[in-house]
Amino acid sequence: MLTGEPAWKPLSSHRGQWLAAVVAVVAVLLVGWCGLRRTSTERLPPVSTLDPADRVCLNGLAFEDLELSRAENFLHQEVTYFSGRIANHGDCVFADIFIEVTFRDPEGRPVLQQVRSALGVSPVPLQPGEVRRFELGFENVPQAWNVQIPDLRVVSFKRR
Repeated sequence: MLTGEPAWKPLSSHRGQWLAAVVAVVAVLLVGWCGLRRTSTERLPPVSTLDPADRVCLNGLAFEDLELSRAENFLHQEVTYFSGRIANHGDCVFADIFIEVTFRDPEGRPVLQQVRSALGVSPVPLQPGEVRRFELGFENVPQAWNVQIPDLRVVSFKRR
């Protein structure tokens, strides 16, 4: 029996709902991505504004035995690993240390620059006299990289 209403609804009435849903999902993903990209270094004072006591702590840090290696990840992408040892020769306890790693091209221009924690995601504080290994992985290092040890610079840190 015919009632006058079609058994199906035109696509145009659902298109607006789908578009709104897609826009909402993209907005949520974008906000989440931006939140993940923010590092805690935004809340830390840069090294250039340290007080004298913090400078003494910073002078006690040493990065030693720096080396590079490459491996393939599970997605068959090449990952460049930058590793070494961080030594605390001072009297300070470090809750975290943020380093800027700069890969350069043959002319010395930066081709990749990132700030990372040298102590890891959930770091155990680095005690006075302690030496600890660190390893940082970098995907998509540009082809223009000069294949040399990247520059390393402490940009901020948290003390305990």
